[in-house]
Amino acid sequence: MVDFSLGFVITVVQEKVKGIPEFRKIISGQNIMAFSSNLALVAQSIRTGYLLDIFAPQNPVALFSRLLEDLRSDTRTRDCFASVLHLFEPSFDQSFFVNTRLLFHRIESFNQPATCLSFQEHIGLRPVFVHLGASFEIVDPPTQIVQLLVSLLDLVSTSPTPSSHTLPSDIPMELAVALAAIFLDYPIAYVPSVSHQNALSGKPLDFYECSLTYFEGNGRREENPREITHTIMKFSSPVELWTCRPNEYMQLQPQSVIENLRNMFQKRIQNLRGVRIIAVEHCTRTLQHVAF
Repeated sequence: MVDFSLGFVITVVQEKVKGIPEFRKIISGQNIMAFSSNLALVAQSIRTGYLLDIFAPQNPVALFSRLLEDLRSDTRTRDCFASVLHLFEPSFDQSFFVNTRLLFHRIESFNQPATCLSFQEHIGLRPVFVHLGASFEIVDPPTQIVQLLVSLLDLVSTSPTPSSHTLPSDIPMELAVALAAIFLDYPIAYVPSVSHQNALSGKPLDFYECSLTYFEGNGRREENPREITHTIMKFSSPVELWTCRPNEYMQLQPQSVIENLRNMFQKRIQNLRGVRIIAVEHCTRTLQHVAF
């Protein structure tokens, strides 16, 4: 019987990463653990996507295609990695790993008017888009973003799922930021303005951090496995959106965001063995510099 506990899948990913010489040259043991954990979260349908930010290989498409092919050829991880796709964004040299089943539903939500979606569906499907200009404004999804997502529909519904795909090389920064939010399950997608690149600096922001606790290894309690807490996501939202217009933007109040995030992730982990708890932490801070 194949063990589908999160801890076990992480162990197999670590094994595969360590077995590829190119990884051993560019990534430390601690980062192997972090990378393997995040990749397993995508494979187990806990996260829609993961943005690699701890190392940068010279040839990411070839390297990550090889890793995913190794994981798909192993009977222990074949099924859960069948729907994992590496998306390479060349404009900013970024690698995303996405769960094509979750991303398909996320893209499909853009075919529905926002008024047809409850905020809980927004949390699990499409984000609220916030334009960062002289003021903060909730806007419709940018047309170019919708067009790009629709162009990915055939890709993410293809069987078998390809190992890698390269996104267009002309995606501007303001759209790349919003696109990342969609891949990463953020309920808020910033659409920066070139003329207001420091729009968030010096402004009160609600910061959220989601984490889960899982059992190391095969997750069997009788073997007294070690509990590990891992961060799933971090993001922010401008405080003034819900304090200045509380009736219009009630869904952005912290208690609403926290409740809906918990519900989304609890639904995703309910059938997984070895995952114990989802936690969402919130604080409000004002920073002098906020980078994307």
